[in-house]
Amino acid sequence: MRILKPVLWTIVACLVAGVVAAVFLIWGPSLRSPTAPAPHATYVRSLGSSGPGKLQQPIGVVVAASGEIFVSSSGDNRIVVFGPDGAFRRSFGREGDGPGELQRPMHLSIGPDGLLYVPEYLNDRISIFRQDGTFVSHLAPKGLDAPGAVIIGRDGTMYIASFYQHEVMRLSSQGKPLAPWGTPGRIEQGKLHYPTDLAFAPDGSLWVADAYNNRLQHFANGQSTAVVGWDLGLRIFGFRVATGVAVDPLGRVYGADFGHGKVRVFDPNGTPLDSFGSEGKGPAQFDRPESIAFHDDRIYVTDFGNHRLQEWKFGQAKSKPLP
Repeated sequence: MRILKPVLWTIVACLVAGVVAAVFLIWGPSLRSPTAPAPHATYVRSLGSSGPGKLQQPIGVVVAASGEIFVSSSGDNRIVVFGPDGAFRRSFGREGDGPGELQRPMHLSIGPDGLLYVPEYLNDRISIFRQDGTFVSHLAPKGLDAPGAVIIGRDGTMYIASFYQHEVMRLSSQGKPLAPWGTPGRIEQGKLHYPTDLAFAPDGSLWVADAYNNRLQHFANGQSTAVVGWDLGLRIFGFRVATGVAVDPLGRVYGADFGHGKVRVFDPNGTPLDSFGSEGKGPAQFDRPESIAFHDDRIYVTDFGNHRLQEWKFGQAKSKPLP
């Protein structure tokens, strides 16, 4: 018994230390003072519920400088385009693996070159289009497995969320492979488990929707510097699958909470600010939100299960702006 007591105390001490560390990881950001005001988003309308622009299981959304809204309608393998007024303008793409054809288009982006980049989950490639829908080319780097998102940095580096590789693949501006960011795994910071979406912060650092680790992760120079919205797999008080991530001009970070039917908002340091939406099928309700984009004073969120795109508006602050 004398030998066992120190061992038992060591085990208890390790358990307590683990609980304290977990509490700090989950609630630590909530103890900090926020550095940005909450957006207080208000619902405006839904798009794509009927007519030629009817969406089927939309996933990605991006807004061009012109105000045109591009949505990946994954259920019918096409890109649907709406004008700033919400009216349907055009669509392009169809099911297949040839030029201009798509297989489950995912999160969208527009590069510095003005081209539309479309990751194809089932074709293991990126399709590139002009904004008028003209096909340009395919990109299929070796090892890419079910890309969820692609974005291009200021220096031309391409970042790709490789879903089944559990990493962020990187290519130089010349298309040469670079060391990936993140490695497969759970719990530990820097580990990724089915990443689905990517977004740049204003300083050029990277936010990753670490989907099935139920959290967002922040990377700078290849190192994970923050974990946000994590619930250690309980899926009760944090993300229940973090499918989308976006960063607004103030640096606020938005995460699509797929399982809870809401969008969670954090300040640039990961401190919780706000959330909007709830589970359901009515106005201002989501059935599995997927992707988030901004334009002027509007927020766009793909509503996968309700087959529509929701438009929200940045609201007036309910209190004085934070310093």
